Amino acid sequence: MAHLANTANFWPRPLKKKSNSGSDNTSSRNLHELEDDIVAKMGTTSGSNALVGTAHANLNYLESDVTGMLQDDANKHGGGSNSDIFEDEPSNSGNANNSSNTSIMVNTNNQISEAYKDPAPEDDDLSDDDDFASPELQPVTTSARGLAGEPDVEYGQTQENLANTTDDPDGQLAVAVAVVPNEQETLIPAAIEYEPDSKPPLYRNRRFRLYGCLAAVLLLVIVVGVAVGVSMGSDSSSNDGNRTGGGTDQPTRPPVTAAQSAEHKVLSEIIGTVVGEEKLLVEGPYRKALDWILFDDPMGLTPDSDNIVQRYIVALFYMSTTTDTPWLGCNRPKDGEASSCDHQILISALPDPKYEIIEDVRWLSERHECDWAGVRCSQDEVIDQINLGGQKIRGTLPNEIAELTQLQSLALWFNDLYGSLPPRLSEMQHLANLELHYNFFEGSIPDEWFTNAWGLQRVILAGNLLTGTLSTSIAQLNDMRGFFIQTNQFSGTIPTEFGDMSTLQYTRIGENNFEGTLPTELGKITDLRELWIYSQEEVIGSIPTEVALLKKMADLRLHKNSLTGEIPIEMFRNMEELNRLDLYDNKLHGTISPEVINLEKLSQFRIKGNDFSGTIPTELGSLPLTSAWFHKNDFVGSMPEEVCALTFGVPLLEYITSDCLPGLENDDPALPCDCCSLCCDGYDEAAACLLQ
Repeated sequence: MAHLANTANFWPRPLKKKSNSGSDNTSSRNLHELEDDIVAKMGTTSGSNALVGTAHANLNYLESDVTGMLQDDANKHGGGSNSDIFEDEPSNSGNANNSSNTSIMVNTNNQISEAYKDPAPEDDDLSDDDDFASPELQPVTTSARGLAGEPDVEYGQTQENLANTTDDPDGQLAVAVAVVPNEQETLIPAAIEYEPDSKPPLYRNRRFRLYGCLAAVLLLVIVVGVAVGVSMGSDSSSNDGNRTGGGTDQPTRPPVTAAQSAEHKVLSEIIGTVVGEEKLLVEGPYRKALDWILFDDPMGLTPDSDNIVQRYIVALFYMSTTTDTPWLGCNRPKDGEASSCDHQILISALPDPKYEIIEDVRWLSERHECDWAGVRCSQDEVIDQINLGGQKIRGTLPNEIAELTQLQSLALWFNDLYGSLPPRLSEMQHLANLELHYNFFEGSIPDEWFTNAWGLQRVILAGNLLTGTLSTSIAQLNDMRGFFIQTNQFSGTIPTEFGDMSTLQYTRIGENNFEGTLPTELGKITDLRELWIYSQEEVIGSIPTEVALLKKMADLRLHKNSLTGEIPIEMFRNMEELNRLDLYDNKLHGTISPEVINLEKLSQFRIKGNDFSGTIPTELGSLPLTSAWFHKNDFVGSMPEEVCALTFGVPLLEYITSDCLPGLENDDPALPCDCCSLCCDGYDEAAACLLQ
């Protein structure tokens, strides 16, 4: 399986963005300052809990002098809280820069030849051969099919532990009351006439004092409880904001004036005509993006602004893809954060992601959307490119992205996007490059993509979960140069109309569920330089002779199918540009013609796992071979010395294989070879091969 790695081969590397007079010089908020803020809040809560603890203790001392009790309690009792603070993992940012209008079309033939390739690395010569016994040479795969896992950020939760330092945690012990000698006048019984209704002054009534203190304590507890509840609610709201999209809850919005209300109504109407007013009435990304435009956008759009729709659409894309998790970087600024960010541009994805970090601008910041990470615009500040590959973007791609009518390139590869492919992309008449590979898109390719005449020149949908068949209307993609749909679940036959894409130069449609024969119409695509149809057991029949008409073909891979018949002799005679020919693991037979010498540029010749017979032609020794697989066939004789001489030549024949192991029942190898790097048992197809 060929893995995709580098998109930098096609589009120009990000250019330094034009400077903005309103550039933000505010320094980024330090994570330690954030922790200090949280600790300060927790400290406030702790103080409140101390008062609660004090109030609880007072219930045991109500018959003591109140003032003395409080003073004594301040010395003996207190409250505290233990706060476990988890700092967010520092979020590195990423995206491409903006520049003045840069044409993304390639003019010269040589540039076009390179531009529309699927930017996948060449696989190692031995890596995709199942016969190799050495584990370190086995194919390198990724369990998540290119899916980068999001960092599992935990947000700190404060847990209050109220300290109770009284000796009576249950409050059930009796308390001795000290007698104050001068508290009351000395009573002489003989001097006072007994009166049953006689009562001491109210302020001296012990019951009154008890109930008064209880009421005071109760009021204090209520006040403290309300304060703690408000504080915790505020913290919880803040944490919830941090969980959604890498930003924070918005600050308290100031009252809206009558003039602002009128402007908001007009802005809402403008946006409603684009996305539909009904979508703005329900909670979700559409409403969130509108609210941001109306209330939280630092740019403060007015009905006269030229970029209302454009800014709303990119805000909608952000809101649609940050519902569950934030992006890898350059997310919406939190309170106090600067607009600048470190943008991690994915340079290569496999085997391990590699990033290049540049300084960039956060999404949903006060800067113009043309300055945001991964966005590039024309001189008129109209978005023409979005490149956010490998940014751990999770969510759906809104259909309204088509409202970016001047967009020429949309690159969202190696992310976690899911859902259906937006049908409205076919309305984007300027869209030439579409890279959605290695995501989780499902369903079929929308019919609109085939039936509408649009300007797509390269489409990469590899590594998704797409199903369905290829429409016979595919021929209407008459500007297509690169078409890559490998590693999906497409089925049916390869339509004959595929051969009507006359401008096609590179295509990969392997690792699907296609069936039937290879269309002879493939021979009509005379500009074709790369054709990969592989790893599909239901692809049967012979190699069409018409394939030999592809005189510009450099890379032909038809391996791991169920092809039968012989290699058409015309291929050896006409395909002079052929550099790589992979026909291994089919059911082909016949001999290898000496006319293979005409393939003067052939460097990789892989035909193992078939039923080829006869001798290996000595003419192969005249070719610049670097990899040649002959094992598990029915060849006779021995490896020609001319071929072995290539193992000492320049370029070096590094990998050469044959059936050069002795069999269990036959001591003589089927095809002796003194220079092979891998030897197999030619008498037993199930036997393992050994490195030499």
